[in-house]
Amino acid sequence: MKKLLFITLTLFLTCSAFADDWGRSKEIQPNQLPQVAQNILNKYFGGLSFVSDTRQWPNNYSVYVKSGQKLKFQFDGTLREAKAENNLLPKTILSELPNNVSSYIN
Repeated sequence: MKKLLFITLTLFLTCSAFADDWGRSKEIQPNQLPQVAQNILNKYFGGLSFVSDTRQWPNNYSVYVKSGQKLKFQFDGTLREAKAENNLLPKTILSELPNNVSSYIN
């Protein structure tokens, strides 16, 4: 019984120690994005002043543009995903996606 209690307690403490930032986002300023991502925002969406929310996740950045688009960037700044609710995305933004994605879409 003591072994089971010890194992359960150890497992609980281990999980709680690693779960602090696991799956959570942290709000950051747009100028904290990698330069490549900032360049994409400047080129296609009018600059960093048009960003309404920027979040850092454990494996990417999420950027919400005031005109309704949502972009996800890798940590190196390359565009990973682009979505639009009410407004269209610029067609030329396809060139910023990885080659295998843009060739699949075209």
